[in-house]
Amino acid sequence: MIHLLTPYSLDYRCCVKNLILPLENYLKIHEIDYDAENVAVFENNEGTSIRACEFQKEDRVWMVYMVANQMRMILVTYNSDEEVGDELFQQLTNIISSVRILN
Repeated sequence: MIHLLTPYSLDYRCCVKNLILPLENYLKIHEIDYDAENVAVFENNEGTSIRACEFQKEDRVWMVYMVANQMRMILVTYNSDEEVGDELFQQLTNIISSVRILN
């Protein structure tokens, strides 16, 4: 059983207001087609924009989160060799929703 939660800090000035492009680009790198119907869109209590999607590749489950506020963006990926159950999904959502981007 291998689980990885990895954050990446990005300075993505052109796309922070529209998280679709960097999410599309990330998925394209992994040869996954972007499908807007499979992307969750929400904000945390601080007004930080969050986009999330899930896909499977090479027997691994991937969850990708784009978190942005003003001029900064954080890409967070989770991948595992096991399916994500409801409890783990809620824990990941809580972790991602608690992210604060300081200016």
